[in-house]
Amino acid sequence: MILSNPLDFLNQENDVWNIFNGLRIKTKIEELQKGNMAGQVIAFAGTEIPAGWLLCDGREFQQSQYPELFNVIKNTYGGNEAYTFKLPDYRGLFLRGFNGDRSDDLSDPDKDNRKGGNNLGSTQLDEFMSHTHQFINRRAYGVFKTEGGNGWDLDKWDTTSATGGNETRPKNIYVNYIIKY
Repeated sequence: MILSNPLDFLNQENDVWNIFNGLRIKTKIEELQKGNMAGQVIAFAGTEIPAGWLLCDGREFQQSQYPELFNVIKNTYGGNEAYTFKLPDYRGLFLRGFNGDRSDDLSDPDKDNRKGGNNLGSTQLDEFMSHTHQFINRRAYGVFKTEGGNGWDLDKWDTTSATGGNETRPKNIYVNYIIKY
C-alpha cells in the first residue's frame, strides 16, 4: 500500500504500537514544521519579543512554568535545582562556540581558568593578547664633530603613540538574544 500522507497509516492500522509510534512521529513532524526547538537561541533585531520566546536576560523561573526549556538547559545558568532555573544572560556579550576538549591550534588556552570552567554556559573575561611593538633605532656616529675632536654618538629612538580605547572589540551592533521555550 502506498500512502500519500506518511501519517495516513494511523487510520489504516489498528496495532497499538503503530498508533503510539505514529503519534510520536506526528509530534516530531509538527515540531520540525514549527522550525524551532526549546533552547534554541537566535539574534533578534526587534524590540518586542515574539510569543514562544524569552529574552536571554538571566531571569529566574519556576521549572514548571517552562518545562520544555528547563529539560534542555537545566540549571546550567543557575537556579534552585529543585524548583527554579535561570535563563542565560547574554546582554552585552558575544556568543562563542563550545570548544570542549579540542586540542589543535584553535584550542582554548585558558579553558580551565574561567568562571564555570570548561563547560557549556561558562563565561570568558576580556583579554588583550600580550604583545610588543617594533621601533626604529637610528644611530649617528661622530655628529657635531669638530676639528681634532671625536664628536658625540647620538641615538634616535622612535616609539609609537598610544591610541585606542579601553578595550579590544570588533565592530558590532546591538541585537537581542532570545531563547525558545
